[in-house]
Amino acid sequence: MFDVLLRILGPYLIPVALFTATYIINYFINKNLMNTIEEKEAKVKHIVFSTKKRIDPTRYEGAIVVKGSAVMANCYFMKIIASIISFFGGEIDLYQKILNKGRRLAIARMLEDAQLHGADTVYNVRIATTSINGFELYAYGTAVREKTQ
Repeated sequence: MFDVLLRILGPYLIPVALFTATYIINYFINKNLMNTIEEKEAKVKHIVFSTKKRIDPTRYEGAIVVKGSAVMANCYFMKIIASIISFFGGEIDLYQKILNKGRRLAIARMLEDAQLHGADTVYNVRIATTSINGFELYAYGTAVREKTQ
C-alpha cells in the first residue's frame, strides 16, 4: 500500500516540499523586513519630504543631496507564479508588494541620510528603479534645514 502511494505521489513530494519551505521562509523574512521598515520610518517621521522642485531659499539653508537604496530579491517560486499570472494577464500582486516594500525602505534610508546631515526637509525627491535578477530602488533628493532666526 505504501509503495503504491509513494509511486503515485513520489514525483510531487520534492516540489511541494520546496514550495512549502520557500513559502514559510519567505513569510518570516518579509515579516522581519516589514518590522525593519516600520522602525526606520518611525525614526525619521519628523522629516518632511516632497517631490516639489523648488523651495523658498530665504527659509532654508545647507542644501545637500541625500540618497537611499534598496535591492529586493524575488523568490524563484514567486517568479513561477508571476509568470503564470502574466500568461493569463492581470495585475501581478507579488511584484507590487516587493516594489512597495523596496520603495518604503529606500525612502526611509534616504531620510536617515538626511537626518545624519541635520536636515528637517527633503525636497525634489525622485525614485529610480532598475531590474536585473531582482529590483533596485534608489531614492534621492535635496535635504535642507530651516534657517534659525
